[in-house]
Amino acid sequence: MRRYSITVGIVLVVIASSFALQAKVARMSYFALVATSDLILVGTDSSVETVGKWKVAHFTVEEVVKGRPPAEVQYLASPTWDCDITSAKPGERVLLFLRLPIPRTAPGAPPADVRNN
Repeated sequence: MRRYSITVGIVLVVIASSFALQAKVARMSYFALVATSDLILVGTDSSVETVGKWKVAHFTVEEVVKGRPPAEVQYLASPTWDCDITSAKPGERVLLFLRLPIPRTAPGAPPADVRNN
């Protein structure tokens, strides 16, 4: 009986951990993507620089579809999770759906949402 309990316990742990290890891309409709984006921009990556272990793309805005972009647009062009294929190449033409960053008032304070939603 004890051996049976141990076997069942191991099987349950394996099943539970398999669910925790799966990474999936969340589905989002085009309409939801547009609605939740603060900026929608068309343009060209003018340059890509490496900052520590991250790549940052500098973006030249050619057309504004939604929002009011800042004078300078930069975005993270490095993967941030295992299945992420984010990248950028200088001269590449890009359509960006962006959310503006949420500034923090003090270290550890909850974010204050200043976006125009």
